[in-house]
Amino acid sequence: MRQSYLVINCATVEVPAAIQEEINRLGLNLVGTLPQDPLVAEFDLSGRPLIQVGDDAPIYLAVAAVAEKAGI
Repeated sequence: MRQSYLVINCATVEVPAAIQEEINRLGLNLVGTLPQDPLVAEFDLSGRPLIQVGDDAPIYLAVAAVAEKAGI
């Protein structure tokens, strides 16, 4: 059976305790959060693909961390 993972998108803060408690109660596997990054909106509005974002951008680092934790 495939593994399912939870990723929280557009996070502005750490996962609040109440949400973390619900994640735990539901038995979800939270692998990370993706920050709300103005660079994503900038790329979207200009029609640029996110694959061109630099490897030092917060969104890149967050996605890389999620992928590593998920084993992909």
